[in-house]
Amino acid sequence: MYKSYWLPLTAVLLLSPAAHAAGEVYGVVHASLDRVGNDDPDPANEDSSLSLTSEHSYLGLRGREPLQNQMAVLWQAENTVDIDAGGWGPGRDTFVGLEARFGSLLIGKHATPYRMSTEGLDLFADTRADYNAVIGSVGGASLFNNRADNALLYLTPRDKRLRFALAYSTRVAGEDDLPLTTSDSRQEAWSAALEFASGPLYLGFAYESLGELMGPGLDDGKARKVGLGWDFGQGTRMSFIWEDARTGEVSAGEEVARDAYYLSLAHIRGNLTCKLAYGRAGELDGTVDSGAHFAALGGTYALSARTEAYLLYSAVMNDDAGSYGLQPDHDGSGAVAAAGDTADALSFGVVHRFAVGF
Repeated sequence: MYKSYWLPLTAVLLLSPAAHAAGEVYGVVHASLDRVGNDDPDPANEDSSLSLTSEHSYLGLRGREPLQNQMAVLWQAENTVDIDAGGWGPGRDTFVGLEARFGSLLIGKHATPYRMSTEGLDLFADTRADYNAVIGSVGGASLFNNRADNALLYLTPRDKRLRFALAYSTRVAGEDDLPLTTSDSRQEAWSAALEFASGPLYLGFAYESLGELMGPGLDDGKARKVGLGWDFGQGTRMSFIWEDARTGEVSAGEEVARDAYYLSLAHIRGNLTCKLAYGRAGELDGTVDSGAHFAALGGTYALSARTEAYLLYSAVMNDDAGSYGLQPDHDGSGAVAAAGDTADALSFGVVHRFAVGF
């Protein structure tokens, strides 16, 4: 049976080992040793570096309290943990909501439906080979596939083949209290996704509008994408994503936009999973040779049901005027290349997941 790629946090909560309890403490500890490079032409700068990285480790609390009439209250508080330097990083999905027969309604900070629709198609998620190097990135700026502050999110019931999600954010990032400038007030966002999962097939459609997030007068930065997943059986699956994204800016008389695509293949044999991915960010309209190629190759070995180790190599190869880089870690640092250069990384990492009910 095909496993749905779109697994909202409400579903994770209900399927967790501690689902019978009032709640649980859960998290992911993920660290890697990376050799990163960016072909830096400045003789005063290093063009390669060895780093220890906390790859989106996090800690959270979540719970579900049944109510009358087949309803329940859902809540969650989740935050990044800085493994390499100690302390806390940026906040993650944090919300309170209501679950009923018609679906779930959540209020807080949450991954957008646009992001959730293809998260499961990213074979190298939350590593230096994350597909966000090209998917959701326009000209090297990560505009889409993000989390939204001040969000109201609706999710249809998770046990259906056809599912829908819709989110509205009064302010994509930042406060929404007065005083509030006119420009800031227009940084509202809409995000929607439609998903179909049946047997070996997954098909997802998503759309997102960011209002004037890019700046005053830059209205309706928006993106749309299609995601396809197919499970061939016997441990082999593939995925394909196509995306069209635009910032609302105008360059040389044309709206700044680009197409991108991502193709991946994975095969599981015993405890070992071999992975291969390729992506392409097309030229920005009005800017010649402004795209980039992305490639990743790696393997993951399951040490237990909750712990795995991996080795991977990834690279972003920019066109002459392209300025894309590898996915940054939680504090925003990453392998960023100058226009026309290549950013690459060789990574060895360990991931451990845990959940304890209370």
